[in-house]
Amino acid sequence: MVDSRIILEIVKELGGIENILKVNNCMTRLRVGVKDENNANRENIKKIDGVMGIIGKGNNIQVILGPGNAEKAR
Repeated sequence: MVDSRIILEIVKELGGIENILKVNNCMTRLRVGVKDENNANRENIKKIDGVMGIIGKGNNIQVILGPGNAEKAR
């Protein structure tokens, strides 16, 4: 289950709120557009408890959180 702690960790590892351009979701994924992909630490995001994986290329990052959790995180 996604809680505020997980969300704050994801935001931090994405480079902070100032690095996030847009946020959307599908059933299982939090889809994030970032200003600078180099400020996003994909390896650390994978290690966050509750994150099932991460995919995407360039400035488009998708954090896999599982059914229902992505909408809550958004």
